[in-house]
Amino acid sequence: MRNILFFHLLLSSFLHLNAQNAGNWELVKEKEDIKIYSRKVNSLPFDELLGIYTTNARLSSIVSLLKDYNNQPNWVFANVETRLLAAPNNFEWYYYMKTDAPWPVADRDVIIHAILTQDTLTHTIHVNVEGLPQYLKTNEGIVRLPYLKSSWEFIPLSANKTLIRLQILTDIGGEVPAWLVNMVKEKAPLNTLIQMRKELKKDKYKNARLPYINEKF
Repeated sequence: MRNILFFHLLLSSFLHLNAQNAGNWELVKEKEDIKIYSRKVNSLPFDELLGIYTTNARLSSIVSLLKDYNNQPNWVFANVETRLLAAPNNFEWYYYMKTDAPWPVADRDVIIHAILTQDTLTHTIHVNVEGLPQYLKTNEGIVRLPYLKSSWEFIPLSANKTLIRLQILTDIGGEVPAWLVNMVKEKAPLNTLIQMRKELKKDKYKNARLPYINEKF
C-alpha cells in the first residue's frame, strides 16, 4: 500500500510533465499552484476534468467543508442552492444541488450520491460521487444533469498539508453553446478549488476534528 501512495504522489507532482503518458491529460489552466487538466471521452460531449493542488489543511478540515452543504454556494462554482436529502451515516449522503447558468441558458440541477472511504494504511480519503437523475422529479425551467461521475481524493502529506485531487466527468444536458462549454472546462474546477482553499482557512474548518476520520499525523 505504501507503493500505491507513492505512485499517487509521483503522478500528482509530475503530471504536467507527462500528460501524454498519464491518460492523455492536457494541462488547460494553472493558477496559485492549482493545475487543471482535461482529456477527451468518446462517449460524452464534454471533456473529463482533473484538478490538483496542495492545501494547508488536515483531513477533518477538508471533509467538514465538503459536508457543510449550506456553505457550498460560497465556494462551489455557480452553485446557488445545496440541500441535504439524506445521510444514512457519516460515510454516505445524498444532496440536491442547483447551478446558475448565464442567460439565455437554463439553470442546471443534480441529485448527488456520495460515498466516503478511507484507506486504513495510507489514511487517504476517497469520496466517490454519482449523479442520480431519477431520484427526484424534475423542476420546470431547470435542466437535470443526465450524467455525473466525479471523485475527490485527499492524500495526507504532513500534519497540516494535504494533496487534493478532483476528477469530474459530466454531461450537463440540453443544447449548450460552445462558449459555455469552454467556461465550464476552464473556469469551473479552477474557481472551485481556489475558493475551497480560502474556505479552509476559516476557523470552523481549520479547527474541525471528526471522530470518524483518522488523521495520519
